[in-house]
Formats: sequence, C-alpha cells, structure tokens
Amino acid sequence: MMNPYKIYDRFFNSKYTNKHLIGNNRSYQKFILLTYRRTGANYFLDMLRSHPAIIAFATMLEEGRTSFIYPGYPSPYCKRTIQYRNKYPIDFIDSRVFGNYSKDIDAVGFKIVYETGFPFVLDYLLKQPDVKFIHLQRRNTLRLYLSDMIATKTNVWGAVTKENEYLFKNNKAESFTKVVEKKENRILPDGFTIKLDYNECLKEFIKINEFANKYKNCFASDRIINIYYEDLLINLDEELIKVQDFLGVDYHSLSSRFIKINNSKLSDIIENYAELKGQFAESEWAVFFDE
Repeated sequence: MMNPYKIYDRFFNSKYTNKHLIGNNRSYQKFILLTYRRTGANYFLDMLRSHPAIIAFATMLEEGRTSFIYPGYPSPYCKRTIQYRNKYPIDFIDSRVFGNYSKDIDAVGFKIVYETGFPFVLDYLLKQPDVKFIHLQRRNTLRLYLSDMIATKTNVWGAVTKENEYLFKNNKAESFTKVVEKKENRILPDGFTIKLDYNECLKEFIKINEFANKYKNCFASDRIINIYYEDLLINLDEELIKVQDFLGVDYHSLSSRFIKINNSKLSDIIENYAELKGQFAESEWAVFFDE
C-alpha cells in the first residue's frame, strides 16, 4: 500500500487544482455541520457554497467515499484519498480539509452525521476550541423519518433542475438523483403513499431526540448555533444572517440549487396516518402529527 503521506503530497501536486487550494491562508473559521439524515443538510450546505468566502464540503467521513463536491478535488471514490483518510483520519481532517486556502476564504467546514463511522474524530473535533458547530435539526421527527423512508423506497435522495444536474454527476450520485425541468415540477409519482411502522417510528423518535439533546447544549454558546429546518423554510433570510454572523463572514444573499422532494401533507402521503396519530395521541410525540 502506498505511504499515506505520499498520497497527501500527490493531492497538492497533481491534477487537483481548485483555486481554493492556491494560498497559505489558515486564518479562517473552521466549522462542522452536525446533523442527522434527512434534515435538509445538503440544501443548507449548498446555500453556504453560494457564499464566495465559505467552503462547505459534504460528508468527509462516510464509509467508502469522501464528498468534496467542488470541482478540482478528488472524486468521491478516489482510492488514494480514501486510503489516506481511513489510515490517518484526524490528520486527513487537520491537513487536508482544514489545510491551506486562498486569502479570500473566511470559513471552511463539512458535514458530520451523529452516527458517523469515525466517532473518535467527532470526539476530537468537539475538543478543539477553534472549531464551531452548526447543529442542524428538524423539530418534526416524523417528517424526518418519513423523508428517510421515502428516499429508501424510491432511491431518490436528492433533486435538482436539469441545469444543475452536473452537481450529482461530479459527485457520481446520478443514480440517486431526480432531475426535473423546473423547480415547480413534482418529484414523487402522482398518488405516491407509504406505510410507516409504529415501533420503527417510536424507535427513531427516541434515538434522534437523544442525539439532539446530547449535542444541543454541550458547548459554550459561542461555539454552537442550533438551526432548525422548519425555521429555514419560514424565515430563511433571518436564519442565514444568524449563521453568517456566527461564522464571522460578510453577509451575502444565499441560495440553494437543491429542490424539496416532498411537499405533501402527512395525512396525504402516510397510508396509516390516522392509525399512527391515534397510537401516539397520548405521548410526547403527538405534536408531530399536527398539520
């Protein structure tokens, strides 16, 4: 196996020539987007990418792949990069992700999900005082779980318009993507419904609530900001001002190229909605069924 440090050298002396890599700037704000599946993280990260001074990578610690997203970086399945990451994950984060950048970059970060395959890396980053955390959550865990089940059933994990199809081609995720002509086009098939299991819902509600509470208040307030997907939908500009202020970057109007997959009411898309609502009626989770 090739020496990981030679792999590292090749990264900086090869075809990976993104303009962000040209420079010696390390005076930027490091950040982690800490979240769970189906919280709107890709939508949120893509908005951050529209800021000229922010680098927002996707998941760097996913098994079998890295997701730099930007052109001019290794492909998601680059064997040498994955080899280096797997062998020296903390060095990979410190030297490659939080490496040198051009002088116009003010913030650099990436996504980590609660159930990362590299929990010791998350523990390490939690202890680094110069790393800030954007904690992205969904208040309605039923909608989060529903989104996960829809993606599992349809194998559609993201959606873009045809003009932005390159996003998924560059990241080799075409098979998991729905491409439509216009943002207004429906993503799911007409009449699409899905049945959810009560016990699986309950298990997810408890697990996600425990994760969120674990990290919600584990930092000093200047190191973490709690952001909710629902607030992004209602008060996007206000929430983005808060995030940009938290990262210490100049304010810019931000936008995402991703499209929301499901806009249906819960009662229209969950086959056994009434049954589930009755089963959870006397529980702390009943609020998830309010429409």
